[in-house]
Amino acid sequence: MASRGNNSFSHHQQAGHGQHQHQEKQISFGMIQPSSSMHGNFNIRSKESGAYDLGELDQALFMYLEGQDHSSVQEQRQTLNIFPSQPMHVEPSTEVGMSLGSPASGGSKGTMSEPTMEIGTKRNNNNNNNAAVFDMEYGRWLEEHHRLMCELRAAVQEHLQENELRMFVDNCLHHYDEMFSLKTMAAKSDVFHLVSGMWKTPAERCFLWMGGFRPSELIKILLSHIEPLTEQQILGICALQQSTQETEDALSQGLESLYQSLSDTVVSDALSCPSNMANYMGQMAVAMNKLSTLEGFVRQADNLRQQTLHRLHQILTTRQSARCFLAIAEYFHRLRALSSLWMARPRQE
Repeated sequence: MASRGNNSFSHHQQAGHGQHQHQEKQISFGMIQPSSSMHGNFNIRSKESGAYDLGELDQALFMYLEGQDHSSVQEQRQTLNIFPSQPMHVEPSTEVGMSLGSPASGGSKGTMSEPTMEIGTKRNNNNNNNAAVFDMEYGRWLEEHHRLMCELRAAVQEHLQENELRMFVDNCLHHYDEMFSLKTMAAKSDVFHLVSGMWKTPAERCFLWMGGFRPSELIKILLSHIEPLTEQQILGICALQQSTQETEDALSQGLESLYQSLSDTVVSDALSCPSNMANYMGQMAVAMNKLSTLEGFVRQADNLRQQTLHRLHQILTTRQSARCFLAIAEYFHRLRALSSLWMARPRQE
């Protein structure tokens, strides 16, 4: 058994290596170079000294982003409508402008900082609404998840037949699919909210990886709950564990490269010379394009999480899958309970 296991594991390792190379190609982030025409929409007057005012540059940048994001804002509103609960839909407020100077206060009208603050505030309030909708929908998902787990636990304790138990297991797997769809919609509107983990409890955030759980670690947790396993199941889980770990490493390395590249762009000398408007706007556009690839990394990480759950369901029997989903639910329940205890702990003055 050991010999066959080693040979099979070696075969899976070679297959995993080829898959790893393919995934590295898939997760490499592309950067769209800004076109020269993007600068023709601005008519910024330079000062007598020949240097551009930073407030004017910021306004020009926000004007460019507003023009570019017109379609994306519309897409975000359509995205929110895809969420299952229509009463939870929140339309962004239109009265969010902030004026730094007004006639009554004697402030000057038409200052460069005034429209910049107004645009930034509108964009920030839209993101807050998107995050709030996701948080509420995720809360509802947790409530439904708790109900499904209670039903599944009762079904396991009643020792139902495999075909009867399969319905409860399939419902749990489908419910996880709904959560991943919900996260896909949220990533399109505010990927930073997912990455920050503020929709999770503090203890859960300690183990957060790209906006969710790390699949390879979850497999390790589940092993003790799904025994005994056949030789074929052991080989299948070992192959899944290895390929999952390799994909995680590739995604982590790709994200680290993205952060380093973004940092290099932000500290570029081109942004230190605002007198060259074309270079300034070009570098900022490059940074925006790099930053936008973060959504792709989160989406691929969620795909890996979803595929891991489905693959486990295929390898395991129905009763083992039921114990698998119950163990996952119990693990995250304990983390949430730990967070509640931590928040309620007595604090010294």
